[in-house]
Amino acid sequence: MTSASRPDPATDPDPVWRVVVNMPLFGDGKRAGQPVGWHSLNNLPASTAEKILYSKAKKQWRLATYAALQSARVPKHLGRIAVDIELRFPEQRDDRNSENFGLSIKPVIDALGKTEIKRTTYRGKPRLVVNVGWEVVESDAPRFMVQSHPTIGEPLGRNSKVRGQIILTIRQLPQENQ
Repeated sequence: MTSASRPDPATDPDPVWRVVVNMPLFGDGKRAGQPVGWHSLNNLPASTAEKILYSKAKKQWRLATYAALQSARVPKHLGRIAVDIELRFPEQRDDRNSENFGLSIKPVIDALGKTEIKRTTYRGKPRLVVNVGWEVVESDAPRFMVQSHPTIGEPLGRNSKVRGQIILTIRQLPQENQ
């Protein structure tokens, strides 16, 4: 489930979109229905099994972001944007460092760009991997997107059914002179 605020372009000359991405759940396999969790630099995937699990988690974060952007009706092809990133956890802890959660933030930011289709092989068989993107901007390169340092927001509360959120605040910027 996602929520968002939709600016009215008729009344707001500088629209700002606030997109809330709730922590997604695994959709299939033995972890179906479980939260994908936070992936941080403190728990890098090391084994093959952990890498596969992280790959599935990235896909779920990206799909959840795509759905949230669609729900918020964020326009496509904005040219250049600024993105503020806020992380929200169920409880408050003083030892959290927002920089460590880049592995969870990356697929969310990637979903702002173009859909990627890659040809790969898995166990000797060719396959296509599709990473969806809403196409808000061409890519997450600095000339298209300015990202703020992630901040940690107010806790969701211990009784929250949501295990975590990444909140994006998106503003369109004037084009840079080439």
